Amino acid sequence: MGEHDQRGVPVPGVPAADGSWLTLLGGLTVRVIDADIVVTMGGKRHTGRYRLLTTLTDHRAYPAHDLVALYHQRWEIETCYLELKATTLGGRVLRARTPGGIDQEVYAVLTAYQALRLAIADATASQPQPDRASFTVALHAARDQIVTPPGSSPTPPSTSSARSDTRC
Repeated sequence: MGEHDQRGVPVPGVPAADGSWLTLLGGLTVRVIDADIVVTMGGKRHTGRYRLLTTLTDHRAYPAHDLVALYHQRWEIETCYLELKATTLGGRVLRARTPGGIDQEVYAVLTAYQALRLAIADATASQPQPDRASFTVALHAARDQIVTPPGSSPTPPSTSSARSDTRC
């Protein structure tokens, strides 16, 4: 079915029509898909070679190209989780001490996250890849709008007005 080199890395077997191949890994039959992933960020192209292992061994039912695309989507979901945990919560833990309170906090965070994502989608609807908009920039802009409402001054009052108040 499949051999391994001295480091335990699977040695390619007979390739299927989509270029994937089967091997044994710990007694389990897995399909190996080698993929070149190209990501464009800031006008620069970055290419990486990745190896995807799956137990979906039928290359006709599950073409390699489709699985690689699904894997990419999976990582977009992981990025969303990171946004929720690291950016939205800012590394803070939930404060609630009861299951109901935890539910309420989680729903509040998810509601705020969804509202922000909708605002990003609306703002980038005409762009070719609206999912590439910066979540962090949008979050900071939204926080600024909440903390400093339109029409108010973000700077503290001048010292001259403070002195005039002290004379009264």
